[in-house]
Amino acid sequence: MTCLLACPFESARVRLMANLGSQSSGGSSSNGVSQGPTTLGGMLQEMLDQGGGSPLALWSGLPPLVLRETLFSIPKFLVFNWASSALGAGLQSLPLPPSIADSIAATLAVSLLAGALAGVAGAIVSSPADALLTKSGGGVEQPTVTASSDASGAARVSISPAKESGGSFAGAGVRCLFFAASISVQFLLYDAFRAALHVSPQDFMEGLDVFADRLSFYPGGPNSGP
Repeated sequence: MTCLLACPFESARVRLMANLGSQSSGGSSSNGVSQGPTTLGGMLQEMLDQGGGSPLALWSGLPPLVLRETLFSIPKFLVFNWASSALGAGLQSLPLPPSIADSIAATLAVSLLAGALAGVAGAIVSSPADALLTKSGGGVEQPTVTASSDASGAARVSISPAKESGGSFAGAGVRCLFFAASISVQFLLYDAFRAALHVSPQDFMEGLDVFADRLSFYPGGPNSGP
């Protein structure tokens, strides 16, 4: 559901970044050649126009987006659970007073470090899928169009080919730094609010059998009579 809602805006963001990048590299402004929309609304409209007016064009990047989010979320939670358990066990093994080892500050520090490791793991694993999303969403750098005139005043337009994107792990270092910071803060806030509200992990595991008192109505049920 999250991918369905975010797909049009994520595709538009990727294309906007490509347009702004080509403009900053000198492919527009002074030569008067348009490099495409630079606003979210304009980019969404361009995507619709390129898709023949069909709203489905806004979700053309859904498969790679789902793949990226899946490849990011699985290692994120797996690494966080492993790292938080290992760091918690290591903290308990240190010769520290219980008032420090079991304090909220120590718990939050474990969540912060484990979240950073989880963010790095998710960023590395999902980097190829992110590169695929960038290409399928129109994020490949567009050819640079340059307008000029010769001595006779005749206008000339030259088109230079787009540069290569740099491979499946292009920008992985920046993504690791970004997600290490964002995911660590995410889990830090989660544990901080959980501690402030006095919610234990066991509270999330409680279940309610709403049919337990109704099974006696059926023959052979656990609460039925002889």
